[in-house]
Amino acid sequence: MARKLADQGISTALGRPHDIYLLLSLMRGALIFGRFGGNTGRGQFDLDLIQKIQKTASSMHFLHDEGAFYYKNEYESAVKRIYPEEYFSLPFLKKVYFWGDRQRAVFDKTYEDCDLSVIGAPRLDYLRFLEAQKKSRKHDSKDFKPGIKYVLVCSRFAGISPAKDDISLISKNFLDIRMQAEGSSGVSEGELFQQQVKRWCAVSIERAQFIDAVYSLARSNPNTQFLFRPHPGEDASLYRSIYRFLGNVTVDKSGDLSQALEQAKLFIHSESTSGVEAAIIGVPSINFSPRDTGDHAIAGASEVGAKVRDFTELEMAFKRLLAQSRASLLEDAELLFPYVKNSKSEFNAIDEICEDLNGHFRKDKTGFKFLGSGLDRDFFFYFSRKLFYSMKSLFVKVGREDKITGFDKGFIFEQWSSIGGNDADISIVSGITFICPKR
Repeated sequence: MARKLADQGISTALGRPHDIYLLLSLMRGALIFGRFGGNTGRGQFDLDLIQKIQKTASSMHFLHDEGAFYYKNEYESAVKRIYPEEYFSLPFLKKVYFWGDRQRAVFDKTYEDCDLSVIGAPRLDYLRFLEAQKKSRKHDSKDFKPGIKYVLVCSRFAGISPAKDDISLISKNFLDIRMQAEGSSGVSEGELFQQQVKRWCAVSIERAQFIDAVYSLARSNPNTQFLFRPHPGEDASLYRSIYRFLGNVTVDKSGDLSQALEQAKLFIHSESTSGVEAAIIGVPSINFSPRDTGDHAIAGASEVGAKVRDFTELEMAFKRLLAQSRASLLEDAELLFPYVKNSKSEFNAIDEICEDLNGHFRKDKTGFKFLGSGLDRDFFFYFSRKLFYSMKSLFVKVGREDKITGFDKGFIFEQWSSIGGNDADISIVSGITFICPKR
């Protein structure tokens, strides 16, 4: 998206929410694209961020990165939890994007100054772009080497074994998030926490079954290479310990899933939305779902690929799908369409969003400029916080990996170059990636 915007003369700053807050304090007339800092957008930091957006005469186009796939038995409440409807009528929020009609239908109101629009998931467009690139390299180069093929395995159990900057299903932070979104309905903290404990226990059992099934599969297929990729928000140390004596299993969560999918001949997961990404580029997938009780399935994503409940069914599907070169996308696209519009390739979320953002700057009369009046108390609070954690990271190297392990400067420059970007148009300063129009 940043590359396309640069081609249209628009500069982009990419960074973590707290870094963007500091940058926004020095600007006027900026446009924020993406989600809030917290999952629900209702925490104290996000209230401060909204105040800063309004104070700097800036605006926001909202898109949540967890925009479509939730448990069937709590779909509407999950959508309302991460899309803060109470902000839809505030002047700073100009646009709210939904992945599909299924989420948009949860909100039955219309808003005078905020457009609610269904556009799809930008990441799926990016995956199609990478797939087209790979096909082009294969066609254009006689020396093209596809690399080592492997079975890709992804876990999704961050809720019970989180990375150091994520939260557990039974943590106070997660309970606070739910209270922010659901407390007004009259439900008590105790009732919500009881639900969280039940979910934590159920997911713990699922993880044990998933680990055991994958271990047995890898052990019985020593000539097949397996790449085990924990969820970005999940601590990887347990998996490294468990699989360390299996020479055909590598545990690695670095980089982006798109790179791992490029060389995958088969994808195994457990009720993960990554199965949707595999389907988009035609990688056959297996969904290991031992509970299979209907309500606990992920709406939309659970139906993609082969669904199995135990090791016996996993092994059967494994042998059958390895003999299948590519997965058929037609049926999956129809299943996914209500949840993510651009599951059908004729729709492109990135192009539509870029057109909207460009249109905003064409009609917005607020002059963009840098200013110093934003250096208020809140700015110095968040700046001091950033400085403290930066200094701490220099001296303290303990604890679990964080969610962005592997996303260093080298990786970012490599990704920029892979989409045809020029090194002169990108810079990384204090954790923020700046992308400017071509010079």
